[in-house]
Amino acid sequence: MGNALKDTHLASVEAIEN
Repeated sequence: MGNALKDTHLASVEAIEN
């Protein structure tokens, strides 16, 4: 559960940075 949330958060951060 924690991993899935972290993965989603990282994806959002990457999308914003890129």
